[in-house]
Order: sequence, then structure tokens, then C-alpha cells
Amino acid sequence: MRSASTVTGPRKHELAARTVVIVACLLGFAGAVALFFFAPTPDRLTRAVARLPSGPQELAYLRQRPFDAVGFLAFGAATTTAPPNSPGIELAGASAALALAPTDPSVLRWAVRRELSIGSAVRALEYAATLALVSPTDRAAAFEFLRNRIGTPEWRAFFAKKLDESWPLTETLLQYVCANDKTPQLNASHQMAWEIANRQFLSKESLLCIERRLVESGQTPAAYRLRLGASRNLSPRVDHVYNGGFETPPSGSAFDWTINSGGEYRDGFVAAIRSGLEFGNSGQVLHVRFSGQPIRGPAAVQALALEPGKFTLSYRTREAGFASAKVPMWTVRCAGNQQVLTTAVAEESGATNGWTTRATTFTIPAQCVGQTLSLEAQTRLSALEGVRGILVVDDVVISQVSTD
Repeated sequence: MRSASTVTGPRKHELAARTVVIVACLLGFAGAVALFFFAPTPDRLTRAVARLPSGPQELAYLRQRPFDAVGFLAFGAATTTAPPNSPGIELAGASAALALAPTDPSVLRWAVRRELSIGSAVRALEYAATLALVSPTDRAAAFEFLRNRIGTPEWRAFFAKKLDESWPLTETLLQYVCANDKTPQLNASHQMAWEIANRQFLSKESLLCIERRLVESGQTPAAYRLRLGASRNLSPRVDHVYNGGFETPPSGSAFDWTINSGGEYRDGFVAAIRSGLEFGNSGQVLHVRFSGQPIRGPAAVQALALEPGKFTLSYRTREAGFASAKVPMWTVRCAGNQQVLTTAVAEESGATNGWTTRATTFTIPAQCVGQTLSLEAQTRLSALEGVRGILVVDDVVISQVSTD
């Protein structure tokens, strides 16, 4: 005879299994209902983001909390109930993603593309600027995007705002634009430099980059105007020859001295700015020792931006050890065709304490835009043969001759 326990045991197990299934179904149904009404779909999340507080603490919280912004954007594109390519929904989704992940490079790249196609070009530039700031790996691409829009209406509004905000990448962007500028007459670099210079001084690095590129492209007057208007360290008096007394170290500017230190055997001379005490001069002088080897290049050179007219070049000099009259001299040339302008024989005044003053008059023709002043051998033959001696120079001055 079977016991009651053996009859009721299987039924108890069957009842328990059915209970588990029923409870699981009820939980699944409840979860589906909850997801339908309360899940953070893109439409709901976008509306929720619009009501987020905008204080610094709340924004800091959002930046510190992980958020799958790319997944949100992809999910939104796949599940939105709006018509395909709906601008309102796409921009709303982008706004939500940017609010929850304002420094995510993927979201910023997506935002730039969206704003360019269906939004605001100014906002696209803003997002590109933020991308350059937060993502060093994207900086070059963001800078190239910004460079290509210099001069457009949206650029002016965008960059004026960035200057007001003291954007930390302003100078970095300018140096990138200078190095990569392919516009006619370097318009992009020139325009951006003046936009910055109207608000603040340019950094030395930016000014030198643009200045030298302008000089190299034959725009010496434009480079000179930029230097006068944007330089931090101009002296109160601006002469045609900058630092003609060699009192300050060369700044690197094309409109300051470029001293070729040379080499006795490689270049035929050794040049340096040094103290003039041993030559009876209390200040600095340019000291050049010629070794007798062939002379390669000028010992010193400076770019000039003289207007058409008549000028006088004068300088003080001490010479020792030269066996011939072929002492190297200062020469003014047109920057474009290298035409020598100082062809007249230099006049000498009486020597004082071993110093002789030389002066020569020359004329700048109208077609000579931009010039160079250089200390070089008098002739090609003397450069090939080389000269031997010591030349000390001070007080290099160019003054305009009055036509009255």
C-alpha cells in the first residue's frame, strides 16, 4: 500500500514549477510595461536633458560620469519614430548627447557634421574648437577644418567670440595656419594675425612665422606693417635699420639682424656681436674676422621696407690687417631681383679714435618692393679669392634724403 507522501510529492513539485513560471511571466510583463512607459529612449532623454540644471556642479557631475554617447546616438537613429532625416530630431539628439557627454570626441565630431549639414555653421566651428581643445589626437583635423573657413561670415562671429573668451588655443591655431597657409598672398594668416593684434599683442613665435612667410613671398611692406602693429618689444624710435648699433641680441625677426656666425674654413669668416670696449666703444659692435678662405654668404643681413625715394647709408668701421682695398662692405639690394642699389663709391670722413665713417647715397625705384641690407664681399672675385683681416662695425643708419 503506497503512502500519502509518495502520491502528493510529485504534485507539490509540479505546483512549485508552475508558480515559478507564472511569477516570471508576470515580472517580464511588468518589465516590458515599465520599459515602454519609462525607458530612456532618445525622445524622452532629449526632453529630460532640456530640463537638466545648468549650474557648474551639475555640469561637473555629468563630465565625470561615464555615458555611452555614441551608443545613444546610434540607438536614437535606429529607434526614433520621427520621419527619416528629420532635422529637429537629429539636432535634439545631438543636444542631448552633448549635454551628457560635452567633451566626448566622437560626439563632437558627430556634432560638427550635423551642424554643417542641417544646423548652424557657427556652432560647427564652436564644436570643432572644443574638439581641438579636449582631444589632442583630433587637433590637427580640427585646425584644418577651422583654417579652411577663415574669412567666411561665420568665421568672424566665431573668432570674435573666441577672442573674448581668451580661448587657450588661439596662438596655437595661428601658428598652424601660418605653417599650412596655401591661400593667395597668405590671406588667411594675415587676416587672422590682424584679428588677434587688434585685441592683444601677438606672441613672438606667431609674429616671426607670419613675418618671414610674408617676406619670402615678396610681401615685405605687409610684413613690416604687421611687425609695427603687432610686436611686443618695439623701441619708441623706429629707424629704417633696426638695432643699427647692435645693442640688443637679434630677435629672430627678418627686420632685425641675422648674423651668420660662419666658420673660418667653411665660410671664410667668423662673425659675432660682442663688446666694443677694446675698440674704444662703450657699447656693442659687430666683429667679423676674415680668414682668407672663399667667402660664402653675407656675414649679417636684415630685411628693409623702404619706400621709393633717395636715401643715405652710413656706418662706422674699424679695419685691421686687410692687404687690399677689397674690404667687405654694406650693400642694399632689391629683394625681388637682387639688383644692387648701393653702386656709388662710399665717401669717407676723418678717422676718430681709429673709427672711420663711410656713407653712400642710393635710390629706391618704384618697382623695388622690399630690400635687403647685407655685409658682403665687394665683388664675386674677392669672394672667391677670400680676404684676410678684421672688420668692426657700429652705428649702421639709413636716412631719407630730403628733396626740398
